[in-house]
Amino acid sequence: MNQLNQNQNYSQIVSNQPANQVFHPKPIRSSIPKNTPHLQSPNMPQEEPKKSFISKFVSNSFFPNEQKSYLKLQREIKRCKPNANIINAYVNKKNELVIRTPSLEDNNYISEPWLIDAFTHGIKAIDSSPRYFLALHDVPPSLFDD
Repeated sequence: MNQLNQNQNYSQIVSNQPANQVFHPKPIRSSIPKNTPHLQSPNMPQEEPKKSFISKFVSNSFFPNEQKSYLKLQREIKRCKPNANIINAYVNKKNELVIRTPSLEDNNYISEPWLIDAFTHGIKAIDSSPRYFLALHDVPPSLFDD
C-alpha cells in the first residue's frame, strides 16, 4: 500500500488531480426547449393559438344524467351528426350542451337542426350572437319623441 507523502493531501489522492486546482462547475443543460413561449424574446414572432368555435344547445325537456358523461355525449353527437368534427362537448351548470369545434364549417354543421329524438327529448340551438349596448350620458330627453 502506498504511503502518503507529507506534501500530498487526501483530496489529491482521491481525485487524482494536482493540488490547488480551481473548481470550475460544468454548465447545466436545461431540458426546457428553446422555443417555449416564456423563453422567447419579445421581438420574435409568436404562433397564434388555434381558434375554436362554440355552439350552445338547450334540451326541450332536460338532459338525462346517463348522457352527461363525455363518452356518451360523443356517442350521441356522432349518432345524430355523423360528420361532426368536435373538440369537446359537455353539459354546463345551466343545463346547456356546449360543443366546441375546430372550424366555422364544423360549427355551422353542428348548428343545423338536430334529429327530433336527439338526447332523448330533442335539442335546439341557443342564439349566442354578441349583443351590443349603447349608453348615452348627458342627453336631454327633449331629443326623443314621446
